[in-house]
Amino acid sequence: MKLTHLSELGQRCIKRTLHQIAERLPKPSVPMVMALLLDPRTKSAAETFLRIPDTADAVTDKILEKTKALLRIEHRVFYKGLYSNYEHESTAVVFTSTLAQYDSKSSPENESDLIFGDEVSQPATETTAEATLNAKADALLDEWLDFRVDWAEVS
Repeated sequence: MKLTHLSELGQRCIKRTLHQIAERLPKPSVPMVMALLLDPRTKSAAETFLRIPDTADAVTDKILEKTKALLRIEHRVFYKGLYSNYEHESTAVVFTSTLAQYDSKSSPENESDLIFGDEVSQPATETTAEATLNAKADALLDEWLDFRVDWAEVS
């Protein structure tokens, strides 16, 4: 039902109520939205909770986007903390085996290959490993943000 379909008295009552809510509740902020997005009961309605009368939708959309960006960054850091040791060990084995191949070819003509060869690709592999971890973390976060619980069935 739209506000315009109500009587003048009903419209005035709704407007006053919305004004009182806006005055008493804290203004939307990144920490508030972060709490809303992390709670499975409120994340589906976070955007609705942020809508404040007399505030442009672009303002609340901007806060929501900033929060999601911060959540993505924080989730990447947390995910790397959990899984980077495992990923790092598997990459270290690859680097060790690559260096072991060079040790067996210690002739002077192969020293230039050792200096100018595949060793340069090591930082690219680390960047790729980091990008892979970030992609996995982002996919997991997107899955969380899309996850919905039907609370009527739970209770």
